[in-house]
Amino acid sequence: MMQVMDGKRMREADAIALEEYQIPTLLLMDRAADALMKEVLRWQVKRVCILCGLGNNGSDGLALATQLQRFTDISVSVVMLGEGNQMPADGQVYYQIMRALNIRSFIQPGLEDLRLLLHESELLVDCLFGTGLNRGIDGLFYDVIESVNASGKPVISCDIPSGIHADTGQVLGTAVKAKVTVTFQNPKLGLYLEPGSLYCGDIVIADIGVPNVVMERLKSGFELLDQELAHRLLPPRARNANKYTCGTALIIGGSKGMSGALQMCVKACLYSGCGLTTYAAPACIMNALTSSLPQAMSIAVSDKQGHFDNEFCDELFKAAQNVDVIAFGCGAGRSEDVERILERLLLIDKPLIIDADGLWALSRRLPLLKKRRSATILTPHMGEMQRLCAVDKNALQSDVLRYAFDFVNEYPVTLVLKGMRTLILEKGRLRINTTGNEGLAKGGSGDVLCGMITALMAQQKQAFDAASLGVYLHGLAADLQSQHTAFYAMTANELIQGISDAFLAAMDE
Repeated sequence: MMQVMDGKRMREADAIALEEYQIPTLLLMDRAADALMKEVLRWQVKRVCILCGLGNNGSDGLALATQLQRFTDISVSVVMLGEGNQMPADGQVYYQIMRALNIRSFIQPGLEDLRLLLHESELLVDCLFGTGLNRGIDGLFYDVIESVNASGKPVISCDIPSGIHADTGQVLGTAVKAKVTVTFQNPKLGLYLEPGSLYCGDIVIADIGVPNVVMERLKSGFELLDQELAHRLLPPRARNANKYTCGTALIIGGSKGMSGALQMCVKACLYSGCGLTTYAAPACIMNALTSSLPQAMSIAVSDKQGHFDNEFCDELFKAAQNVDVIAFGCGAGRSEDVERILERLLLIDKPLIIDADGLWALSRRLPLLKKRRSATILTPHMGEMQRLCAVDKNALQSDVLRYAFDFVNEYPVTLVLKGMRTLILEKGRLRINTTGNEGLAKGGSGDVLCGMITALMAQQKQAFDAASLGVYLHGLAADLQSQHTAFYAMTANELIQGISDAFLAAMDE
């Protein structure tokens, strides 16, 4: 399990390594420089410019400069935004080594000289600010970062792109746009939260020698949802399994003009291992569904102008009492009847996944969540989360983790907050997904995710794990499909076709 850390915990880890395990900071810096040099060499360039601030990140940059000078034939230039005697004591050691090696260096160069130097370089290494940054960037540092971004040269960032808040991912005035971020020991929250996730490029996680026992002691409750964890979360499949032991699900949704949403959800559930899947939909769209979903059972509900009529849902609620899990909302539409149906479903003692229009109905009935006894999984995108939290877009985006944790602390739910890096939360726990791509930016992708989570919940019975695995496999299916389907052309149908390959990849140890 790979923990994701905030800046404070990482600074504590460095201090414990020094004070309790006598691991000198110089050694950690040397290991950090090794990791950076490995990435620099991968680019196969001859001219590198390292930009150094006055803190520990700048010290890592000086250590990198000395290693490149000693062990490679790369031409190294160092830009320092202050005097060497302003650096931490360990950084000053590398500063003196740099001077002894006659490495080409520039102390606070003018902007024109800096831009010329950047133009001459093939690769830039950003060592300006690290995880301790908590103020807006201005003055010289602002101008330098803007010049780096305007240079058009590829950038490797040291630990975190300069200007990104390590805990929130917010841009503190301006920030370096990196092609690669080499982050040390454990990844930082700000690398996965927007907008920070848009600045970090590819993330390389480098072990620099902080003992594992230290990281275990500083448990954050935040995990990276990767292949290793997904493999462990796969539900067991016995040789003598049957359709009942593999879980039963009831999926409720659809309305006139929105039958496709329900269809995608049901298909994804079928493709994700659920033993027996039943769907309930307004009678007026049944003809459109039954021919495309022959493997699923169906319940036709009398409709009112193309939507569910709450007065005629007795068969639906009877079926809900006899399945392992219920999903509600995909394409259901927005009406008073939908709200009434949700109210009744919330009172049933069965796991419930609420998506799409179900979340709209829930936003008007949130107190009912507190009466729930069984697991509840909510799958909002940011717009739906705004409605659930009753906050505006800017407020939510500026501190998304705080709002998300406030929500799961108030209501007994598992929250799947969909985005570039989907977040899965329950009280005191967070998983950050590592799969998925821009091909998912199509209508129907969320319906597929709802179906996958429903199937896994039917088999898994643990909401946090089922939601996590569903999110991972959903993104992985998109990643695998993107190998032969353009992002522009990917639809929910292609995504469903990729589910089998995603399971096979997760099954592979």
